Amino acid sequence: MSRLNEINRTAVSAWSPCPGHSHYLALGSISGSLENFSSEAKLEIFKGLDLQKGSKKENDTKPIGTVVSADRFNRLAWGQPNDTFEMGVIAGAMTDGNISLYDPKKIVDGEYGFKNNLLTKLDKKQSSQPWINIQQVLEA
Repeated sequence: MSRLNEINRTAVSAWSPCPGHSHYLALGSISGSLENFSSEAKLEIFKGLDLQKGSKKENDTKPIGTVVSADRFNRLAWGQPNDTFEMGVIAGAMTDGNISLYDPKKIVDGEYGFKNNLLTKLDKKQSSQPWINIQQVLEA
């Protein structure tokens, strides 16, 4: 099997479940790694990975939206869209034990800044192990 394309990141990932946006990919900086010698944690959204072209150049695939996170990610899940969130919600299980919920539409639309894109943060005190299955958060 040959590699069609790549994004050079050490990250957890989640594909968009949204019709019309199924080629969107979210990547969250993974715990225990340094990306380009930076301690900054990010949630990035990529669009349209060109699998037909087969390009392997790192600069061919740039994020269409990025937000700096207060903490790194253990897991990511991308929930289904609804009337309120047309691109769904991205849930991140953070290394501090909390769950952070992000609006991917705001990230893609360029509403930069941690506070603008973070919908809410579920405190780890609400559950003994909130990161075990964050899919439950998206289905609630």
